[in-house]
Amino acid sequence: MFKKFLFWLILLFPIIANAQNYLFDSQGNLLPQYKDKHGLLREEYLAGAKEYTNLDSALKNPKKVFKLNLSNQNLTQIPPQVFKLTNLQILDLSDNQIKTIPPQISQLKHLQFLSLNYNLISSIPPQIGDLKYLKMLNLEANLLTSLPEQITNLKKLEDLLIGGNKITALPQDIGNLPKLENISAWGNKLENLPESIGNLKRLKIIDLSENKLTDLPPSFANLYALTICNLSNNKFTQFPAPLLRLSTLPYLNLSLNYISQLPKHIELMQNLQFIDLSFNILSQLPKNFSKLYQLNYVNLSGNKFKKFPKQLIDLMFVASIDLSNNKISKIPNNINKLVKLNSLNLSFNYINSLPQTFCQITTLEYLNLSHNQLSTLPGCFDNLKKLKILNLSYNTFYQIPQVVLKLPSLEKLLIRDNNISQLPDLEPVKTLRVLDIRNNNITDLDSFTPDKNLELLYLRGNIIPAQTVQKFEKSHPHIQIQF
Repeated sequence: MFKKFLFWLILLFPIIANAQNYLFDSQGNLLPQYKDKHGLLREEYLAGAKEYTNLDSALKNPKKVFKLNLSNQNLTQIPPQVFKLTNLQILDLSDNQIKTIPPQISQLKHLQFLSLNYNLISSIPPQIGDLKYLKMLNLEANLLTSLPEQITNLKKLEDLLIGGNKITALPQDIGNLPKLENISAWGNKLENLPESIGNLKRLKIIDLSENKLTDLPPSFANLYALTICNLSNNKFTQFPAPLLRLSTLPYLNLSLNYISQLPKHIELMQNLQFIDLSFNILSQLPKNFSKLYQLNYVNLSGNKFKKFPKQLIDLMFVASIDLSNNKISKIPNNINKLVKLNSLNLSFNYINSLPQTFCQITTLEYLNLSHNQLSTLPGCFDNLKKLKILNLSYNTFYQIPQVVLKLPSLEKLLIRDNNISQLPDLEPVKTLRVLDIRNNNITDLDSFTPDKNLELLYLRGNIIPAQTVQKFEKSHPHIQIQF
C-alpha cells in the first residue's frame, strides 16, 4: 500500500510543485484571463495561491509570488529583497521586531493586504499612501503616536487596524476613505474624533475602546451602516447624543465610563439588540428603555441600582440580563414576564430570597446568584427544567437545597464558600458534570454517592482527612478531584 502511495506521490509531484504555473505565460507573466481590471491576480485565484514563508524560496521566481508570510521570524527590519516581489498582494510581517517601514514600501504597487502588527514601529512613511490597491492595513500593537495624512489616499482601504498604539488623533480627512468598513483603534490616546468621520458611509465596525474620548462629533450620527460600536473604557460622562440618531445600530458598548443617566428618548435606537452599560454610575433607567423591543442582551453590571429596574421586566424578549455588582435586595414578583430569558446574573448584590414567580422563568439555562445573602430557594425551583449552570457560591446555605438535586438538566453546580457540612446522595442527578464545594465545612464523604457522569469535583478548603479523599478517589477513578 505504501509503495503504491509513494508511486503516485512521485508521479504527481511535478504537478503539485507547479500548481500555479497555469497562471503564467512562458515568460512568467500573469495571463490576462487571471487578471482583474487593475492587473492584479483575481480574488478567486489569490485565495488558492501559494503562500511563501521563506524569502529565498520566493526570490527564485519573484514574478510568481503573490503571498509572503514572514511573521514571527525575529526580523528587525523589512528585508530589502521583499521589494523585488512586485506582484506581491499579501504581505504578513507581524510578530517581529521591525522598527521602521522604509519608503520603498511604495514599490509594492499591487499590495492589497499588509500586516505589520506586533512590531516596534513608531512612525509610518508618507509613501504608504502610494499603495492604491491596499484593502487591509494592520498596524496594531506598535509604538505609533500619529498617522500620516497620506493614509487618506488609500481609496480602496476597507480595514484600518491601529489598536494598541499611542495615537493621539486620527487623520483629519479620514472621511475621504470611501470604502472603509472597519476601524479598530482600541487602546490609544484619542481625545476626540475628526468631523469628517461622518463621511464614512460604509463603516460597519468601529472600536474606540480604551481611549480618552469625552464626546462624539455631530457627524457621527451619519454612520448609518454601523453595526458594531465599541466606546468602552473612555471618559464619557454623558450618553453621546449622536448615537440616538443611529436608529439601525444593533450593538453598542459604553461600559467602563462615567455615565449617570440615559437620554429620555433612548427608544430612538430602536434596532438595539446588544447594549453594555456596565461599570458606569447609573441608578435608574428612563421609562422608554422598555420600548427597546429588539434588545436581546443587557449588561448593567457595576452600577448603582438599588432595585431591579422595572423597565427590564417589560423587555419580554430579552435573552440575557446582567445586573451583577449592584445594590439590589429584592427581585420583583412580575419577573416571570421575562418569558425568553436564557441567562441571568445577579451576583454581588444583597438578595436574601427569591419570589415563587421566579420558578416560572423556565427558559433559564444560566443563573448566577453568588455573593448574595441566600439561605434557601423556593420549593418550585426545580421547575427550571433547562437550567444547566447554577452558581450559589458565597451565600449562607447550610446544605445543598434538595430542590437543586431535582433539576433535570443541571450540568454545573457551584456552591463554594457557604456553610455546608454534609454532602447528599447525588446519584439521582444524572446530568451533573462539575461540582464545586470548596471552602465549606465538610468533614467526610460517607454519604456522598455521585453519579458516574460527574467529571470534576472541587473539595479544597474543607476539613476532610486526606486518607478519606484518597479512598474516595480509588472508588471513583473517573472523577478528577481538586483537593
